[in-house]
Amino acid sequence: VLNCLHDIKHDYTRLNRIYFPEGWLKETGVEEGMLAGSASTPEVRMLLDKALAKAEALLQDGAPLGSMVSDKRFAFEIRFWWQCCWRLMRKLQKQDPLARKVALTKPDKMLAAFHAWRGKP
Repeated sequence: VLNCLHDIKHDYTRLNRIYFPEGWLKETGVEEGMLAGSASTPEVRMLLDKALAKAEALLQDGAPLGSMVSDKRFAFEIRFWWQCCWRLMRKLQKQDPLARKVALTKPDKMLAAFHAWRGKP
């Protein structure tokens, strides 16, 4: 879900893909062409926030998974990717993926690895 959100403009303009349910587009008043804009309109922001709320709920549901796996390397990997997803979600909540690409930085990934190593989700 988060990968689709941070590439929303690219996927629409270059691949002609929209990953949102049609009902969500209608509910928020988003027309397809709005996804090619240079900045999010209030309608597009509402659509993004709706998708991010769903993503956050899924991430919260999956948070315990890393502690449920007995293989330490696999558990670390699960926690690392969970941390990366959480950080990307937080960035997408604050930044506009139509205005510029939203991505994790090297420090973001280092912090994710540190927290995963410490055993945080």
